[in-house]
Amino acid sequence: MNTPPLRNNPALAQTQPAPKSQPVLPPSLNQPVPDIKAKIEQDNPALRARVQEFVTAAGGVAAEVKPKTEIPPNTDFDIPNPNDTMLTEALIDTRQVDVTDVEKQLFVKALLNDTPIRLTIALLGGQFKVDIRSRSLHEQQRIFDVLNKDQSDGYIPNLQENGKEINDLALQVNMMNKYCMVLMIERVNGVLFSDLALDSKSTLAADREAMHKAIEDGPVRSVQGIRWTNLLNAMRIFETKCAKLSTEANNEDFWKPRE
Repeated sequence: MNTPPLRNNPALAQTQPAPKSQPVLPPSLNQPVPDIKAKIEQDNPALRARVQEFVTAAGGVAAEVKPKTEIPPNTDFDIPNPNDTMLTEALIDTRQVDVTDVEKQLFVKALLNDTPIRLTIALLGGQFKVDIRSRSLHEQQRIFDVLNKDQSDGYIPNLQENGKEINDLALQVNMMNKYCMVLMIERVNGVLFSDLALDSKSTLAADREAMHKAIEDGPVRSVQGIRWTNLLNAMRIFETKCAKLSTEANNEDFWKPRE
């Protein structure tokens, strides 16, 4: 007996389901997504947000809108107020600076004995190591005293603007960084950088002379730009570590040794 082909078999054709009908969209959703490229390209964040919402609701995909590139400030040129120490935790997010258990022990020892804390800041994968100590209150005050004296007697020259003399902010900050270097940095990769320490009983004149001599006769005078930048970074990290250690003084979990 000859069997008819499946596609021509009337019995099977009766059992096959009928094709499903396509849903009919309401007129409001049955419209093509409008061309919003011109609007997207407009530099208007509020408009871009509204356009994105409109396209999403209509079932489309808006063109990719790339955010503007944020350029962080360059601390070598964006100079802060000279009344600030320039070396505080404000310049570096403390969450980006870690503190080791050894540094915690050194901090507690220095705090209990009222002595300077000394830390080694390693940069460039440990190839650039800077030994730094903290300043005393006398040395901190002397930095500002000497800066004021330098300004008043012309050691730091003023700028001329419209026939008037104004303070040269950049030179003030630059000199302040030099004073901090000769008072804080002791060694770089094991080589002596500065052994200057001010006696709390010394006079302003004596301290100023010692600070000037340390700058003029020491390595600060001839340091190159790249090395200068990394020395500043090392001091900022040092100050941030000290600030973090002080901030966490009441946090018991912070002082527990890591497992």
